[in-house]
Amino acid sequence: TALLRRAGRPDAEAELAEAERASLVTVGEDGAVAFTAGALPMALAADAGWPERAAGHSALAAAVDDPVQAVRHRALAVDTPDEWLAAEITEAAAVCRRRGQR
Repeated sequence: TALLRRAGRPDAEAELAEAERASLVTVGEDGAVAFTAGALPMALAADAGWPERAAGHSALAAAVDDPVQAVRHRALAVDTPDEWLAAEITEAAAVCRRRGQR
């Protein structure tokens, strides 16, 4: 919920409670949010237009603590090639390999 607040959702707790009542998400004791259906995030993104998706990814890029996730969201927020972003993505991939992630 803290991430959602930092991403510009000041009523994150109320919104998550509503989503939880609708069985769309589960919220763990640590505040971690998990979608209950794997296709739901894709459906939400498909319903949003490019400006909404780009704005959402920009907000998440600024809010996440993990630099790899920040680069991922910055990449998903642009629709044109960017040499500096490409270099950041390459570095993020190296970090993921060192972490044992894909």
